[in-house]
Amino acid sequence: MDERTALRSLAGAWGLQASYTDATGRKCVASPESILAVLRLLGAPVARQVDVPHALRDRTLSRWRTFLEPVVAAREGIAAEAIVRLPVRELPAQIACRIELEEGDVVQQRFDSSDLVLTGESTVEGERFEALRLCLGVSFPAGYHKLGLEVGRHTAEALLIVAPQRLYGATERMRSWGVFLPLHALHGERSWGGGSYADLGKLVGWTADNGGRVVGTLPLLPTFLDVPFDPSPYRPVSRRMWSEFHIAVEAIEHLERCPEAQAVMRAPTFRRRLARLRSAKEVNHRRQLELQRSVLEPLAAAVCTAGSVGQAGLRRFLRTHPDVEDYARFRATTERRGRGWSEWPARLREGRLRQGDFSAASAGYHAFAQWVASEQLGAVARAADKRSVRLYLDLPLGVHPAGYDAWREGELFASGASAGAPPDAFFTGGQLWCFPPIRPERSRTEGHRYVASCLRHHMRPAGMLRVDHVMSLHRLFWVPEGHGPEDGVYVRYPADELYAVLCLESWRQRCVVVGEDLGTVAREVRPAMKRHGLRGTFVLPYGRSSNPRRPLESMKARGVAALRTHDMPTFAAFWRGLDIGRRVKLGHLAPEEAPRQREARRRLRTAWTRDLRRGGWMGSKEPGTAEALRACLAFLADSEAEVVLVDLEDLWGETEPQNVPGTSTEWPNWRRRARYSLEAFGRLRRIVDALRDLRAQRGGARRK
Repeated sequence: MDERTALRSLAGAWGLQASYTDATGRKCVASPESILAVLRLLGAPVARQVDVPHALRDRTLSRWRTFLEPVVAAREGIAAEAIVRLPVRELPAQIACRIELEEGDVVQQRFDSSDLVLTGESTVEGERFEALRLCLGVSFPAGYHKLGLEVGRHTAEALLIVAPQRLYGATERMRSWGVFLPLHALHGERSWGGGSYADLGKLVGWTADNGGRVVGTLPLLPTFLDVPFDPSPYRPVSRRMWSEFHIAVEAIEHLERCPEAQAVMRAPTFRRRLARLRSAKEVNHRRQLELQRSVLEPLAAAVCTAGSVGQAGLRRFLRTHPDVEDYARFRATTERRGRGWSEWPARLREGRLRQGDFSAASAGYHAFAQWVASEQLGAVARAADKRSVRLYLDLPLGVHPAGYDAWREGELFASGASAGAPPDAFFTGGQLWCFPPIRPERSRTEGHRYVASCLRHHMRPAGMLRVDHVMSLHRLFWVPEGHGPEDGVYVRYPADELYAVLCLESWRQRCVVVGEDLGTVAREVRPAMKRHGLRGTFVLPYGRSSNPRRPLESMKARGVAALRTHDMPTFAAFWRGLDIGRRVKLGHLAPEEAPRQREARRRLRTAWTRDLRRGGWMGSKEPGTAEALRACLAFLADSEAEVVLVDLEDLWGETEPQNVPGTSTEWPNWRRRARYSLEAFGRLRRIVDALRDLRAQRGGARRK
């Protein structure tokens, strides 16, 4: 076997796709250096190319010597099956099986060799092995169960995940509409700058009053707003905590019993700083959080005092959320050291914190803030449920490399790589998302514990959950450190097991799930989504048909349909081509390419206009931006989409984006406040008319 073939074989044995077909149909092959780098991150012992043959032998032998895989996925109502691998000379007369159900009951069985079905065989290092399928013979209840097998000297345990065959709500036929706005952009008369959980609750009520059934927003997870500073909701400190930034300070019931906190809020300096935040066009995350914390810290100290009214509630919360205190100590240690955990001393990097490593008061504040955030978001979720509105939350794909999850779950994340995407028509240089991907084998050995906890955290308050970059259930693009996106490789993930976790958690929390399946998607993804009842995502600019003269002809809006996403230009900017000039200004598009892009956009507008008129959604008059918006919304409202989600900023013709992918300091991402306040929404004719039309076409929420 030559070097190239051996390397490709080793890559395949570790779940790497060393080559792929890009968006243009071109075959892309990663360099040997890149493949070796990713293999090392996955655990392969390959310092150099000469190590590949030995590593391939080890991997092959290890696979066949693995008696039982660490996870067995099964479906409710269907007999569970497990694959066992054994040397032929040790094939058993009997197999002892013990299954400890999640609720505590134990099922014990014995199987004869005749119950095994041969599914594969191989000879490795002169020894012959067989892979055998064992039908466990019992339909087990949905849950996470412990499977134990014993064959002679071989014993093994695995997690048996028995899940519903489809996601919660998969058979529900929805025909509704909703609104979307990033919570940092939402603001009302009582906001302190960026929006709060109380503002989100008001938006839920306002949407229900107008007939909407869904309220969507960006991820509501904690971000670094001091050192390091990164307000991106898609690089959170943790995917298992809530953002303290969105706490509605004045809504905390314990505030009236804390003279120290009230004195802070009465101070003239405090009131001046608050007034500046309320009048600013952009959210100043750092200054707002400092102001909030000046009140929350004395409030936390008062509640933590022995015998206080709130202490019992806080203690109950910490007992039921045991990770919170550990998280709070991590945040306090980060504040004391003023740098990310990768620069801490070895003991701290390894997760062993002690008293004295952090300020107890700071840790108390973070624990208290998690309690308050959880209580306030829970109140929003309950209010939404009463009004028949689904709170549509967003589960980001990754976490900040300096964050809590990457620290506490260090072995789970491949810190020497970044998740990303290969070059395509929109991002010709590819994308680096700057967060570490999860090691699939480590996740399996832990029974996908971390993934399940992230899903559970989001699904508790959510009626609907958007899973970012849903293709990651199947494969994820890894770019090793020191390489660019053009040299990344795809790493495969155990899709059957991850779908089982997703289905089980969605039923337990009664949460509808939507997958973000935009852009380049592997061909196996959408059929798998359909099998599991996972709703998809549709946006107009990505939905062009193959016929350039009939761009709307073959559009089938699935799941949740919208005019755009938060990462795309606003509708007004797209329709007028303003985003093209912005891309040139930011260096994302060569100036000489701009005329061609503008002409392509003009032709697209013409084709859309023709199709919209043909379908009766647009009149004969030459459309302005407002007329085009109404026509496109009418098209979506008449479509097969189950939910039409409207970004409120599009309704008043906003041209500035909330986020420009590929930028950091070049653009004020995640900081722009909405042009109008929540109280003004009902007075804006363009908003009222658009929502009235949606209600007429799609119906309204039931009142209770």
